[in-house]
This record gives sequence, structure tokens and C-alpha cells, in this order.
Amino acid sequence: MTVHEIIIRAGGAVRLANRLQGTPHERSASTIRKWAYNGVPRSHYGIVSELSGVSIADIHLANSRLDEPRPSECVVSDAA
Repeated sequence: MTVHEIIIRAGGAVRLANRLQGTPHERSASTIRKWAYNGVPRSHYGIVSELSGVSIADIHLANSRLDEPRPSECVVSDAA
């Protein structure tokens, strides 16, 4: 599962931002969209878990996968 999929499970960036409005976790939809690339902040794990139905462990795992190189970033060498 990816951070993007977790955001979708929580209803998408706009809906998640609306649900966080008025709470200490309030963030804009634009900021939440950036989480797909930067990861969910640890301080938001609990509320994102609650709203998405995804475990905190799975959110942490999705965040850690953001550090893995993407296929387009891998260098392939023909040198032997």
C-alpha cells in the first residue's frame, strides 16, 4: 500500500483536509497531496489511521517505501 492509496482510503486530499479542519491536525489539501511524495508526518499517523482504516504500522511502512528508489531512478549498466 502506498501513501497515495492511504490518502484515497481516507476520502482523498480535499475530504481529508475538510475532516481535519478545526482540529490540531488541520492541513490544506495541497499539503496533504504532498504527503504522497514526502510521507505522512508522524504526528498525523493516529488521525490518518482513524480516518483511513489503515494501521499505523502500514502507514509507517508506506512512508518507508518512499525512500526506495523508483525504477526510473535506477541506473542500469551494461559494463561487465
